[in-house]
Parts: sequence; structure tokens; C-alpha cells
Amino acid sequence: MVHRRCVWLIAALLATPHTDARAQSVRGTVSRGGMRVEGAIILLVDSAGRVVARSASRESGAFSLAAERAGRHTLRVLRIGFAPTVVGPVRLAVGAPLPLDVTLTGAPVRIAELRIVDRAPCEVRPDSDAVAFRLWDEARKALLATTLTQHDQLTMRTGSTQRTLDAGDERVLAESTTVRTVPTVRPFASLPPDSLLVAGYVQRNALGETIYWAPDADVLLSESFASTHCLRPERAREQTGDASRWIGIAFLPSGPARGVADVEGVLWLDPNTAELRRLDYRYVRVPDDTRLAERVQAGGRVEFLRLPTGGWIVSRWSIRYPLVRSAAPRLTSVIPGARREAPVSSVELAGIRITSGEVAEVRRGVRTIWERGRVGYRVQVVDAGQRRPVTESSVAMDDSLDTATTGADGVALFPRVLPGAHRVTVRTATMRLLGVSPTDVGVTVPDQQDAPHVIAVPHASELLSQACGARVAARRESLLRGSLRTSALPVADTRVEASWPARFTRLGGGAPIILPRTLMATTNARGEFTMCGLPRGVVVSLRAVRGRPGDATTTVTIPTSAVVAEQLLVVEP
Repeated sequence: MVHRRCVWLIAALLATPHTDARAQSVRGTVSRGGMRVEGAIILLVDSAGRVVARSASRESGAFSLAAERAGRHTLRVLRIGFAPTVVGPVRLAVGAPLPLDVTLTGAPVRIAELRIVDRAPCEVRPDSDAVAFRLWDEARKALLATTLTQHDQLTMRTGSTQRTLDAGDERVLAESTTVRTVPTVRPFASLPPDSLLVAGYVQRNALGETIYWAPDADVLLSESFASTHCLRPERAREQTGDASRWIGIAFLPSGPARGVADVEGVLWLDPNTAELRRLDYRYVRVPDDTRLAERVQAGGRVEFLRLPTGGWIVSRWSIRYPLVRSAAPRLTSVIPGARREAPVSSVELAGIRITSGEVAEVRRGVRTIWERGRVGYRVQVVDAGQRRPVTESSVAMDDSLDTATTGADGVALFPRVLPGAHRVTVRTATMRLLGVSPTDVGVTVPDQQDAPHVIAVPHASELLSQACGARVAARRESLLRGSLRTSALPVADTRVEASWPARFTRLGGGAPIILPRTLMATTNARGEFTMCGLPRGVVVSLRAVRGRPGDATTTVTIPTSAVVAEQLLVVEP
């Protein structure tokens, strides 16, 4: 009896390429419109047009690439949904890395506007202007991002199920489930592309078992796959849900049959974002068993997911294939009136095997960056007046103690949020210092977020008006928050004096009049005090009014662009 099985190899530790500190390298960040871009693919191309290194930008938009030798190189930066950005040439030399920040300039790719024709011709290596090429180019970016994410230091928790059905596809004969955690985000691996080209996607091993191999990202991106498969655009056949609006790029074996099993299928893309959503494939040209493979619809499905950090992974997968056994020998008439066993071997369907799995969680170290049932959600905090990103803002979701802080692009990331209605609270550094109420807004978290949700917060001058009044803001004065302490304890119920020289212009001309000005405040139980109306760009003296000659004076100068400042005043016990 011959058993059939599918090999879904859970990879062990993936080797990370070692970068020599003396190598010729380039480091920088990727941004677009002032926002850092994660998940952009950076290709380092030498003067001969060869890709010598590739990497993907991290959450902060940072990237690093190293070349084997010095010389002139070009950076080709790919982002899903946008035309490529080319930077350079730049000259890499031995020594310190070359700093290079990349601003993406590629125009958006609008695949939703592409005209998909039924029964379009299937082309091997279609022209760059063809619809098939443009669709394949976007799918290729996600596949390439998937291979790069596999080399990231991530841990994946998966659950896989193996189910055996009877030959009628009606009754479950056996079922088992396995949960495991592995130090990789590669849920399955295929054979090398050249091996599949020679031996096919359905192979028999030394034990007589038949193995069904699935095409992974490395296979789909390979030269051998490109040379033996044609491409054509495909319309969605599903009538409901998000999949009903997807656009597909189909691949089929080209040329005459080579005597080995092959695959055909469709890569499905979201027309709004050009992101790769799913791969559907089936086995064709299976030697000896083509009829059975077609009968059970042997093939599989692979679903792709963009992580909140910008990387790409396979999030779900499944495969379906026949289980066969040797059939009873057939009797064949060889002489009229006589019958004997014919030396003809045959097989029959014994059952159907379905192997499926899904990723439950992805971690980097102890930090969970993705969890099934939850999504990544990004918030960008901008100034309501100038629409500029606001850095170092504290962003909370539903009054949670787990907050996120905005970076240089004003973006804060929540990697694990349940889709649906939430409330987001934003407190900028200026809000905290001025003591004004935070900005609180309602949001709806989608299943898939294409761009950060923008939240505008009041301009700093408006916040100053709330805290100190419009007159202080109009005069371009500021607020000072201070703390009076001994070396160990706060000093409560004590007056603090601020003084500075004020310049007054004479109406009749002549030298300006210099007069001292003062402000007074009293500390609270925590030793804190607040003063409104202090000048900017002027040295202000602070002292505790306690009648003790030993109390020192502290000075503070509020920057000309600041609406608020902090100062610690330390006195003797």
C-alpha cells in the first residue's frame, strides 16, 4: 500500500548574514511626506546592474546594507503600491558607513484602474507596459518582503491540523492538532526551485511515499519559475466579501508537458492598496495520478499578512491531496474464452488528506508584535495649525495603562488592538507641562489599516491661552512649572520669586528704561509652583522667599520658541 503525505517543514533557526564592520556599507532611514516608512525594500545595485544586497526598513524607517567591495552603487527602493524610487549613484568606500536618508518619490500605483480582459493571453515574461506585468510587479514586492522578514529575529507560535476524509469527501476518519513555537516566521519551506524544475512538485521518496510540495516565495520569485510559467490577469470569482473585489495575476505552466507534476494558480491583490492577500494553487500534469488529483481538487491556499512593523508573513495555509492504495488486479481476456491476471498496475482513491495551519502569535524577544484576532493600529499626532508631526506625545487606547509614544514622524503604534470602536487619548509634552486636558477622540479600528489615523491637537499658543489666558499668548510670554525641594524632600507652602530686567522704549527716543519685574507663586503640598507671564530669551532669577541668607538663587532662560519650561529649585533644609 502506498501512502501519500504533504511535507510542510517548520524551519529551524534561520542564519542571519554576518556583516563585516570593515565592509562598504550605507545606513539611513526611509520616509515619505515626513513620515518614516517601515517595510520598504531597499536593493543595493552595483555598477554592473547586479543586486548585491537587500534589506527592509524597520519600524523607525531605519535600514542598513553592505556591499562586498567599494565602488559606485545605486539604491532602488520598493514600496508596495508605489513606483520605485532610485537614489544615486553613490560611492561606497571602506570605513565608516555612508549616511543616506531616502525620501520616497514614486507615484502611487493604481491597479484598481487596470482593465482586466476575460481570456487574456498568458505571456511568459510580459512586457513592462502589460497589465500582467504591473500586477506581478506588485505581488513580487510582497513575496520579496516575505523572504526578508524570514531573516528577522522573530518567534512564531502556530497551530496546525491534519484531517483525513473518506474517499467520498464526507466523513472524517482521523484528525490531529499540533501547537508549537518556533524561532522563525517561515511556517513551511519548499524544495529549491531548480529541484522542483527537474523533479516536479509531486515526488515519490525512497519509502514509496508521495510528497506534495507547495510553491513558497523563493520558488515564485525564482528564474526557473519565471521561465516555465506564463502570466495573465484574472478577475475575482468570489461573489461576497473582500475577496469579491480582488484582482488576480494567474500563472500557468508554459510549453509542452515535461513529464513531471507542475502547479498553476492565482496571486490575489487588494486593488486599493496593491497588497498581496492570497495564493490559490492546484496541481496539474501529475504523472499517473492526474485523474485522482483533479477528482479531489488537489491544491492549496496561502494567505499573506503585513505585520504592524512592516514585515510580511504567511499567516494561514492549507493543502489538499489524495491518499491512494493499490487496486485489486484486473482480469483481462488475452485469448477468446480464456481469462488471466494482466500485468497492469493500478491505484484507487483511499481517502483525502487536508493539512492546514495558521500563525497565532509573532514575537520579537518578549514583545508581542502581532496576535491573531488583533490588528496593528497606527495613530499620527499633528499640530492643528501647521499640520506638522508632534513628537514625544503619549497616546493611550481606551484609558489603558499600556501607552505608546510618537516618534519623529508623529506616529505611535499599537501592535495588538481588537477591530471596532475605541477611544484614543493624546497628551503632548506641552499639554502635560501646561496642565491642560488631553485630546480625546473616538476611532474605529479596521481589520486592515492602510495609513495612520491622523489626530490633530491644538497649537502650542492655543494651549498656552487655555492655561494662562489670551493676553500671555499674545505677548509671546510663557509658563514656568517649577519644583522647590531640599536634597530629599519637597518644600510646601513657600513663596518663590521670579525676577528679570525689563526693557521699556522711551516714546521720545533715547536710551531704553531698564526696570526690574517680578512674579510670585506659592508651592503646593508637593513643592510645585506655576507662573504665567515669564519672558522668553531672557535670564530669569528664581529664589525661595524664606528669609534665610543661605538660600541660593537659580536662573532659567526660556527658549524663544517655547511656551512652557520646567525648573528645579533646590534649597537647604
